[in-house]
Amino acid sequence: MLGSINALDAKEEFGGLSSEDIDKKRRDREELGRVLQLEGISWRQKLKGSLAKRRGPQHKVFPLNNQFLQKIQPYVFGGS
Repeated sequence: MLGSINALDAKEEFGGLSSEDIDKKRRDREELGRVLQLEGISWRQKLKGSLAKRRGPQHKVFPLNNQFLQKIQPYVFGGS
């Protein structure tokens, strides 16, 4: 998926993209965004469970924020 996006980026730099290529690039970026979001959720859940086991019920586990996803969003979905 990432390889496809990179290939389309390179193609765009050298000659432009057809409407089919533009649609494929958009779909691939959306899919990559979903995959990265699910991966981030998975890691937060694993970390939260690990901290809860290590600390026990007497310690509060603070929720993790989405800073990573917010930082990569412009790269995944384009824009600034």
